[in-house]
Amino acid sequence: MTLAGVEQASRRFPEPIAVDYLSRLERGTLMPSVPKLATLANVYERPPQEFVDLYELEHLKALVPKQEGDFWHFRKLGIAYGTEGDHKRSAAAMLRGLEAARASGDIDAIAQALTSVGLGLHRLGRHNAALRFHEESLRIVREDRIRGYALWGVAQAYFHLHNIVLAECLADKALSLTRPGEPLRTFIRDLQSGILATQERYADAAVLTGEVLQEYEGLGDPQNATLAMFNLGSDLVRSGKVEEGLKVGREAMSRAAELGDPRLRAQAAFFYGRSLYEVGRYEDAAAPLKSAYLVARDREISKSAFHAVFYLWKLSDERGLQIEGDWLDLARRYRTMVEERSREVAEFDAWLALERKKPGPGRKSIDVM
Repeated sequence: MTLAGVEQASRRFPEPIAVDYLSRLERGTLMPSVPKLATLANVYERPPQEFVDLYELEHLKALVPKQEGDFWHFRKLGIAYGTEGDHKRSAAAMLRGLEAARASGDIDAIAQALTSVGLGLHRLGRHNAALRFHEESLRIVREDRIRGYALWGVAQAYFHLHNIVLAECLADKALSLTRPGEPLRTFIRDLQSGILATQERYADAAVLTGEVLQEYEGLGDPQNATLAMFNLGSDLVRSGKVEEGLKVGREAMSRAAELGDPRLRAQAAFFYGRSLYEVGRYEDAAAPLKSAYLVARDREISKSAFHAVFYLWKLSDERGLQIEGDWLDLARRYRTMVEERSREVAEFDAWLALERKKPGPGRKSIDVM
């Protein structure tokens, strides 16, 4: 549909949109108001969130300036940024790579580029947007290798969005497309260990995560090995092997610090602090949780910031610890930026729902007969 066509179609709705406004939207120079967002969603018959994602992805892509290069050039650039811990620029490079792939008309390159963008967005906690890229890849993919990565990406999205049954089925399907020794097989097994932990099968999760950790080390992948390590520490603690799990968690924090990746540093500190909280060592939990929050805040890692703040709020509100900070207000703020349906998100949402039912100042509760 042309911009003029969109303008004409928009006249049927309460908030029409002019061509000039549409042109500025297309260039990513402004964010539409809620009423205009609703108009766009109605004209295109798409969910409003897709238009928010498009706007945000344009801004993300701007982190890597336009330059000559094919998909493989940008993929290499994205991997390099990711290795440095700059996951925003890594995803931006993959978006540039998708542009180059589309321009080439190479279907196999487009399918791989779509999956690469999706995987980059997962690392930023943008699971809904990632899901759309993976699904588009699956519609055109011809190679089983790329299909396996796309299925793994879709499984990740459903795992984080808490459709565990579907995530498990898709992970199994993706695994069936791999062979022993392939990195993708380890990535999928890593996801399967997370699924086991979500099902509260912590002893089984710990066994599988330990195997995955060894596989990552064999692949020479220190970032994912560190991720697996703090997951292992959490699984061990929750399975009753508290001291062993805490030791592994401390080692994961040390490794994350050595690598310098802020995402790993924030997550490792959070996992260790949460484990301490779960075993009742509340005063000890405060320092790693505060450290996780500060790293996440400074590097704009919303998921880690929310989860750290959630426990700092519980420590100050429920346990009476004096920890400087307005943790409830921060939890409310960061909750709006988190797509993942973790147990912490579910608990906080349930608390918010109960708070809304309480009578406020100057209001009376109403008994429903």
